[in-house]
Amino acid sequence: MPPTAGSKGAKGGGEKGSRGSSTAVAKKPKSLLMSIKILDVMRYVIGLICDLVRGKEALKKSNDYVKKLLGFVWPTFIGGNPEDREGRAEIILLLMLSVVRTALVDRSAHLVRQLTQAVYAKDKRAFMALLNTGILFALCGTMESVSSHCRDRLVILWRKKLTEKIHKIYYATMNYYYIGTTKKPRAIKDSDDIIVREVASLSGRLVSIITNLVGGVTPILWFTYRLSRDNSVWFAMIPHVYLLFAYEIAQRLLPKNIGVLWRDQKMAQGSYYKAVSRLQSNAEAVAALDGSEIESQLLQRSYDKVSGSALNLFKSKGLHDLIVKVAFTYGCKAWIQSFILYPILTRSRSNRSSTGSLMSTSGKSTELMIEMLIANGNLLRLHAVNQHIGRSAERLCGFISTLETLSEQHSSKDAASRIKDGTSISFSHVDIHTPNNDLLVKNLSFSLNQRESLLLTGHNGAGKSSIFRCLGGLWPTKTGYISKPGASVDGLCADIYYLPQKPYNVLGSLKDQLTYPAINATISDEELESLLSKLDLLHLLEDNETINWEERLSLGEQQRLAMARLFHHSPKFAILDECTSAVSHEVEKMLYEECAKRNIAYITICHRPALKAYHEKNLHLKGEGTGGDWEVHDLGKTSLGNQPHTEPKPKRVSKQVVVSSDRSKIQTRGFLSKIFKLLRIVLPGSRGAVVLLILTILSRTAMHEVRMVVTGKLIQAALKRNKAAFFKLALINVFQDLFAAILEAGAEYQQNRTGVIWQDSLMKYGKDLFLKNNAFYRVRNIDGRVKDPDTRMTQEVQDLSEHLSAILSRSIQPLANVCWLLYRMRSMASSEAMTPLLIYMAASSFIIRLCMPDHATLIKKEQQDEAKFRFVHNRLRNHCESVAFFGGGMREKEIADKALQNLIDQQMSARKKEGFFRWISLALMKDTEDYSNKIDTSGLVSLYVRLKMVTSNAASGAVDIQNAMQQSISVFVDSFIKLTGIYEHISKLSGSSTRVCELFDIMESLKAHVDNAEDADNITFTNTTVATPTGMLIASNINIEVQKGTSLLVTGPNGVGKTSFFRVLSGLWAADGVSKPVGGVSLVPQKLYMVTGSLAAQVVYPDSPANMNTAVEGRIMKALESVGISRLATRERIQLINVGKDDIVRLLPFKSRLEQDCRAVIRIVGDEKVEIRGSVSSCKSVIKEISDQGAKVTLLSDDPAGLSKVEPWQDVLSLGEQQRLGIARILYHTPPFAVLDECTDAVSADVERDLYHLIQKGGTTCITISKRLTLPEFHQQCLVLGANNESQWKLKDVNADDTDSE
Repeated sequence: MPPTAGSKGAKGGGEKGSRGSSTAVAKKPKSLLMSIKILDVMRYVIGLICDLVRGKEALKKSNDYVKKLLGFVWPTFIGGNPEDREGRAEIILLLMLSVVRTALVDRSAHLVRQLTQAVYAKDKRAFMALLNTGILFALCGTMESVSSHCRDRLVILWRKKLTEKIHKIYYATMNYYYIGTTKKPRAIKDSDDIIVREVASLSGRLVSIITNLVGGVTPILWFTYRLSRDNSVWFAMIPHVYLLFAYEIAQRLLPKNIGVLWRDQKMAQGSYYKAVSRLQSNAEAVAALDGSEIESQLLQRSYDKVSGSALNLFKSKGLHDLIVKVAFTYGCKAWIQSFILYPILTRSRSNRSSTGSLMSTSGKSTELMIEMLIANGNLLRLHAVNQHIGRSAERLCGFISTLETLSEQHSSKDAASRIKDGTSISFSHVDIHTPNNDLLVKNLSFSLNQRESLLLTGHNGAGKSSIFRCLGGLWPTKTGYISKPGASVDGLCADIYYLPQKPYNVLGSLKDQLTYPAINATISDEELESLLSKLDLLHLLEDNETINWEERLSLGEQQRLAMARLFHHSPKFAILDECTSAVSHEVEKMLYEECAKRNIAYITICHRPALKAYHEKNLHLKGEGTGGDWEVHDLGKTSLGNQPHTEPKPKRVSKQVVVSSDRSKIQTRGFLSKIFKLLRIVLPGSRGAVVLLILTILSRTAMHEVRMVVTGKLIQAALKRNKAAFFKLALINVFQDLFAAILEAGAEYQQNRTGVIWQDSLMKYGKDLFLKNNAFYRVRNIDGRVKDPDTRMTQEVQDLSEHLSAILSRSIQPLANVCWLLYRMRSMASSEAMTPLLIYMAASSFIIRLCMPDHATLIKKEQQDEAKFRFVHNRLRNHCESVAFFGGGMREKEIADKALQNLIDQQMSARKKEGFFRWISLALMKDTEDYSNKIDTSGLVSLYVRLKMVTSNAASGAVDIQNAMQQSISVFVDSFIKLTGIYEHISKLSGSSTRVCELFDIMESLKAHVDNAEDADNITFTNTTVATPTGMLIASNINIEVQKGTSLLVTGPNGVGKTSFFRVLSGLWAADGVSKPVGGVSLVPQKLYMVTGSLAAQVVYPDSPANMNTAVEGRIMKALESVGISRLATRERIQLINVGKDDIVRLLPFKSRLEQDCRAVIRIVGDEKVEIRGSVSSCKSVIKEISDQGAKVTLLSDDPAGLSKVEPWQDVLSLGEQQRLGIARILYHTPPFAVLDECTDAVSADVERDLYHLIQKGGTTCITISKRLTLPEFHQQCLVLGANNESQWKLKDVNADDTDSE
C-alpha cells in the first residue's frame, strides 16, 4: 500500500527504495478502510516492534531511514562486545519501569478512589489509615526520575555511538577531504554540521521514539483490559474510537508546511549568524573602507528574513497547536467527564450508593480513561516523530552511505595502482584532471631525485597545486604513472612533507605543532628550544599549552613554526607551496640553506623569479587551467649547503608608551538592573503585544473559575438525575473547553510573537550599536574585553528574548492563579484549614531551591565543550586539504574523539546531578508536565487539606462545593509548583542577560569615533607616534609627506607593525599629527573582503549597486577588463547554426548531458538555431560530438548579464582572482591614494607590474606595504619600520643602496 498523506514524512524517510512500484499502485482507488489514517500508525508501530525484536540487522535492512538509524545504535541483548551492548541496560530498565509505572498508576487510581470516599464521608480515621500507603506510592512514583535519567543517558550513548561510527569512516582514507570534493550530487559541504548538530538532534528524536513506544504499548493493553473488566468492552473501546475520529479529522486540518517553515527559519538564522560572523572576521577591512552603512543594510535584510520566517512558523504552529488541543487535549476532557457521569445520571432509584462512592468510582474511571488516551497519544507522537525526522534521517543515512562508498572506492580505485613506491618523485606521462574531469596539465613528465631542487611556476589556475594533489593521492589519475617514497601511505607525510602558504596548526600544545601528524610522538625540550631559537620563536615557550595557535600567531609566525616542523621531521622531500610569503628574506634564505644542510630535496611553488637562485630546475606550466603545455628549464647547479649562513638580526626591544584608550569603566549591574535595562529596550515597541499577552493569560485564570462552576453544576445534575440540565451543561462544558483551548493556543502564539518582537528590538538596538562608530572593530580589536561579540549579537540575543517572553508568560499565569485561588479557597474554608498546604508548599520550595544544581555553570561548561567539539570539526573542514596532504587523519580523529569524550563525560555528569535534583523534586512535588494521575506527595497534602476544609465548612457537603475545592486546590498546587520552577529559567536568564548587557554597556561606553586627521591634498605625518592600542611603540616622531604621484613603499621585518601604519592612516588607531584627503584613502588587503551580493557589488563596495545604470555598468566592466577577469561578468554562448528540424531531434539526447554534467542552459531558437549558454571548456567534448553531426558552431560572448550574478565569491574565486578584483575596485573608485597591503603576492610578477601600471595610469598614488623591496620602478620613497635607531623608522630613496633597511 502506498503511503497516505498522513505518512508523508515516513515516505520521505523510508520509501525511497520502492517508489517505482508504489507509483503504479497509487493509481488504483483506495478503499475506505485503507484510507483510514490511524491504520498507518498501527502498521508502523507493529512493524517497528517486529523489527526491534528481530534485532539491529533487521533494522538496517529496512527501507525506512529512521529504522536504519535505529539499527546503527540498537544494542545487542544476547552476546556481543561491550560496545554493541551499550544502552542495553537503559532500554531494559525503561521497559521494566514502564510496567511498574502502569501497575502503580492502576493502584494509585484505586487508592485515590478510597481517599476521595473518605473525604466525601468526612472520615478522618479512614483517611489517615490509608495515608501510609499513599506515602509509599508517592515515593515509588519518584521512579519517574530514574526513567528520565535513563532517557537522558540513552540520548548521550546513542549520540556517542553514531558519532563514533561516523568518525571511524570519516577519518579513514581521507574521506574528510573526499566528501566535500566528490562530484555532485554526492558532495557534502557541511559535514561538520551533520556530525555535530544533526547527530545530536536525531539521537534525541530516536530515543523519543523508543520511550513513546515503551510508554504507549503497556498502558494501552493493561488499561483496556481493566476498563473492559470493570465496565464493559464497548466502554473500554470508547477512547480508541474517539482517537480514530479525532486523528482522521486533525490530520486533514493540520497545516502541512510546518517542516518547511522550520527548515526555512533555521536556514534564515544560519545565514544571519554567518553574516554577523563574517562582518566580525573582516571587521578591519570593513571599518577601513567605511562600509558600515552597506553592511547595516545587508544585516537588516538578512535579519528581516529571520523575523519573517519565525512569524510564519509560529502562525502555522499556532494553528497546529489549536487543532491538537481541540482534538486531543481539551476536546476529550469534556466528553470524558460527561461520559463518566452518564451512568450516575441513568442509575436506577434502587441504587443507594453514597455520593462519595459514586464520585470516587467515576473519578477512577476518568483517570484510567485519561491514562489510556495518554498512552494512545504516545503512539501518535511516535508516528509523528518518524514523519518529522524522515528527511533528516535520510540525509544522515546518505552521509554515512557516501562515506562507506568512498572507503570502498579508495580500497579498489585505479589511481592507487598508478602511484608506485620509489626513491624519487617522478611523473611519467600523467594527465592532471580535476575531480570534475577538467584537464589542467597534459602528459606531464618530470623527476626529482634526492638532494635536488625544482621551482614550479605558472599562471593562477594553471594546475601547480593540483600536481601535488595527484602526488598525495587526493585526486585520481587516469593516465601515466607517479613514483614517490611511501606510496602506500595516505597523503605526503611519509618521506614527503608539505608546507602550504597558510600553515595548518593542530589543536594542541606547542610540541604537538612540531610532531604533527604523528600520534603520541615526543620531542625533547632541547630540540624544541633549538628549533624555535633558529626561527626566532623562543617567545612561544611561554605558551606551551593547548591553545588555538591560529589566533595566537601571526601568519609570519605560523610559517616559521611550520618550518620548525619540517626541520624536526627532516623528510627526504619537501613541497614548499608559497610558504615564505609572510617572512623576511633572511628567514627565506635560511629555510633553503637548512634544507640543503639536512639533504632535503624540495619543490617550490611560487610566482617570484627571485627564488630561481635557490633551485636547479624550473618546471613552468604554460596553460591557464585548460590542459596547457609545460616545459622544464635548467637553472644551473646551486650549492646552498656551502654558502655562509646568514644570522638573523637581533630582535628589537619593544617599548611601551601611554596611549589614549576607548576603555571606560562600565557599571557592574545586578540582576534587576540588567532586567530593567533590557525591558527599557524591548517594551517601547511591544506594549500592545505585551498587554494582549497578559489579557490572554488572565483570561485563562477566569476560565478556571468558569470550569469549576460548570463542572459542579454538571455533577449536581447527574446526581439529581436531571437529564435536561445535564445535557445542557454538558454542551456548555464542551464549548467552554473549546474556548479554553483557543485561549491557551492564543497565549502560546502571543508569547512566541512577543518573543520575536523583543528579539527584533534587541537585534536592532544591538545592530545600531554594533555598527555605530565602528564598534564591530573596536570592541574586539581595541577595547578587547569582549572576544565573541558576534555570538552574543546572534544566538545569545535570541535565547535571551525567548527566556524573557517565556518567564513573563510562565510567571503571570501561575501568579494570577495563586492569588485568585487563595482568595477563593478562603471563602470556602478557614485559614487554619489552608495553613498545612501553605506551609508544605513553602517548605518544599525552600528544599528544592536548596538542592537545585548550578544550572548556569552546568550549561556553560556543556556549551563550551559542545563549542570545542564543533570547532574541531569546523577547522578540519576548513583545512581538510592540508590535513590530507599531511596524512593527519588519525591524529585528527584522536583529537575529535577526545573532544567528544570530554563532551560526553560533561553531559553524563550534568545529567546525573539533574537526575538527583529531579528525584528530590518529584519526592516533594508533582511534575506539572506529567498529565498522568499517579499519586504524589503534594496530591496527598492536597487531599488532606481538602478533608480539613470540608470538616470545617458546614456547607461543604454539597457536591458543587466539593468539586470547587478539589479543582481549586489542584490548580493552586500546580501553579505554585510552576512558580517554584521559574527560578531555573531565571538562573538561565541571568547568565545570558549578563553577557548581552555587558556587550551593550561596552558598546555604549565607546567614545564617538573621531578621525583626528586634518583634511589636506597630500598625506602628511608630523611628529606622529604610532603605537598599538595596548601601548606597544611601533615608531615615534614620524615626519613624512606622501605627495600625489609620489608612491611610498612601507617595508621592514615581520612583526614591526607595517600594517599598523595603515591603521593609523585610516583612523582605526588614534594618532596625532596626521593629515590626508578626507575619504581619499582606500585599502586593498592581502585577502580581499568579499561582500555578500553580486559581482557588481564587489567592485563598487562600499557603494551600493542598487541604482546601477548603463554608465556604471560600463565603468565596472572596464575595471574588470583592465585586470583580466572580465570573464567573470560574461557568459560564453555557443550557437549552433543551420540545424534542421530533424537535426534538432537528433540533438535532444545531448540535452541532459549539457544541462546536468556541464550545467549549461539550452534554448532552441526557431528551426535553424540552438543556443547553449555555459562554460565552453566544460561543454567542449559534448559540443565536439554535436559538431561531428554537421552542425556549424559559433562562439559568441554576452555582456554584463553576469554583473548581477550572486555567488559565494570568497569560495568561487582563487586568491589571485580576488586580488585582481581588489585592484578593479581601486580602478573603479580611483581614489587619490591606495594602500596595497601584500595584495599582489598571489599573482605573477608580470601581472603585478601590469596592475601597478594601471593604478598609476588611473591617477592613484600607491602606498605599498611589503616585507621586501618590490617593484622599485613604481615607488619613489621607502619607509623602513623597525630600524635600529631611537625612533625605529627611517625614510630613504627607494633606489638607495642601504642594506640596513631590513
